[in-house]
Amino acid sequence: MKNEYRLAALEKEIDETSDEAKSTLFFKMLDTVSDGQLQWMTESVDDLEAAIPDGGYVIAHKHVVAKGKSLLFKGTLARTRKHNLIRFLKQAIDSCDLRELLVAPSFEDEPSFVLHASEDVKFCIYVNR
Repeated sequence: MKNEYRLAALEKEIDETSDEAKSTLFFKMLDTVSDGQLQWMTESVDDLEAAIPDGGYVIAHKHVVAKGKSLLFKGTLARTRKHNLIRFLKQAIDSCDLRELLVAPSFEDEPSFVLHASEDVKFCIYVNR
């Protein structure tokens, strides 16, 4: 199945160029959601906007495929600023095109938190245990 969701409406700062770099960032965020602790949840973008700090963010479309026993990241990943992220989420909700996303403040080693946005407009923030 071909993935055509490319975060086209998101105003990006940087698109990660290397597939390896994208995959590394994505799986670090996924680990926080899978192994971390749910800290906060809302169904309101306005509440989300008030809850997360200003700054740069990594946003990834959660699209993985299994190849044998391995998972491969096949989604899109980009970096953006908070105001662009919030505008993108509002547009996606208004157009009924919100996809499953993982979002984290820009990081190198480990994200301080990860926002999981679901297709049914639920926003959950996870932190590492």
